[in-house]
Amino acid sequence: MFEAQYVTEPGRRLHRSFLQLGDMTGKTLREIISVVGAPQAASSIGAGKTLLQWQATGFYIAILFTGDGRFEKITSESVNCYPPADGAQVAGAVIGIVVVIGIVLAVIASHC
Repeated sequence: MFEAQYVTEPGRRLHRSFLQLGDMTGKTLREIISVVGAPQAASSIGAGKTLLQWQATGFYIAILFTGDGRFEKITSESVNCYPPADGAQVAGAVIGIVVVIGIVLAVIASHC
């Protein structure tokens, strides 16, 4: 029987990779790509800034980079993964989501 949890495993892996980065403030594009891999899309948005997007089933993130290739802010993020079968992994995913929310709030607060 097919289990839906396997459909979103790529998204969980990508999400965990971003969690490994921790606070991305000041990180370069090269540093981020070395951990999470190449983005699926890149768009120039003027003023030398670039919007990069990563996605895998169940996870999406768009990040704005400055003209010199440094992290500026997360512009959009969505985590919608089926929970893995193992209860310990579910707890880890919840902790990971809480960490990401904390990072996003810290980045937003630093730009206000």
